[in-house]
Amino acid sequence: MPRLLIQYIRSMMICTVLGVFSLQVQAQSQAAYLKAGNECLAKSDPFCALHHFRMALEYGENAAVCQGLGQAEKALHNYRQA
Repeated sequence: MPRLLIQYIRSMMICTVLGVFSLQVQAQSQAAYLKAGNECLAKSDPFCALHHFRMALEYGENAAVCQGLGQAEKALHNYRQA
């Protein structure tokens, strides 16, 4: 019986530690999305860039995000959206 109790406590401790570490994991930042979008534009992949810039837009609107969105839309010939 004590052996089962020790195994149960050990497994609960492992689950608790993993749970704490999983809370520390964060999503990409706006700067990471901007960097990825600019890399996609450099590779001439405006669809990829548009996706990354739209994800960066969720963090807030600033000049870098608007410029990136405009460049990606322009590369897709969506001049009205750009």
